[in-house]
Amino acid sequence: MKKLIPILFLMSCEYDLPKTSLVDEPIEALQQIDKSTISVVGTGNRDDFPITNTIDDSQGSFMVIGTVYQDDSFYLAYKFDIEAYISSIEIIDNYTNAYNIGDAEYYVSSDSTDGIDGSWEYIRETKFGDINWIAGNGSVAIDRTTRWVKMVMTYRGTGAMGMTPAFYISEINFYKWG
Repeated sequence: MKKLIPILFLMSCEYDLPKTSLVDEPIEALQQIDKSTISVVGTGNRDDFPITNTIDDSQGSFMVIGTVYQDDSFYLAYKFDIEAYISSIEIIDNYTNAYNIGDAEYYVSSDSTDGIDGSWEYIRETKFGDINWIAGNGSVAIDRTTRWVKMVMTYRGTGAMGMTPAFYISEINFYKWG
């Protein structure tokens, strides 16, 4: 009688690991959404550092919401010209190089008309200290088909910068699968 004996062959090979984003998606598979198709509304807008700086394709400009006090909340709502599948967003801070958006919650809506009304689905939150963003830059998975993405930032005593604390963002990039 013959028995089958499993034999394990081990071999090694060299290959380059794919680059991944902070949400573990291959960078090559993601495509940035054209910012000319995106508009933004929000609270705390300042004329000298407007919220539109977050979608102007210039990491040298930035948006400031300040001064913030304990439990103050501000939002930025981004509207897409057409409903789109949003894989993730990348938040960049080249001004302070730190995580300066407080405790942030992320929502999506396909029926809002102004960034406030309509129904909003909660996606996730990021908290100062819970995440390790490198030099103030990080990605947040959205993974939804939507017309709007809203970020609500709340100051809880951390996650803001300055003697009079403020939120800072240089740029926000939106990605979809290629």
